[in-house]
Amino acid sequence: MNDTDQAMFELAHYARDLRAHVNLIPLNPTPGYLVRGSRPERVTEFRDGLEELGINATVRNTRGRSIDAACGQLAAVTNGRRAAVRLRQRSTD
Repeated sequence: MNDTDQAMFELAHYARDLRAHVNLIPLNPTPGYLVRGSRPERVTEFRDGLEELGINATVRNTRGRSIDAACGQLAAVTNGRRAAVRLRQRSTD
């Protein structure tokens, strides 16, 4: 969702002024959550693209998968059963 070339250019523009280091954290698959993470190759391309634009970037290691605590794993478990993750809808007010 946010690994497009346009997102990369916007992030680079924002990070450059801050002299920021960008940590890229791949989204992990989560049952019941419809959003899928980027392919590993795309994550690498995104990082390389940022670096070509002068931004220091690191792809973070995935940790916590075994206990459903990795990035993106917001699954709720009740009585040993996993519940579907529901996305919050934006307010139209």
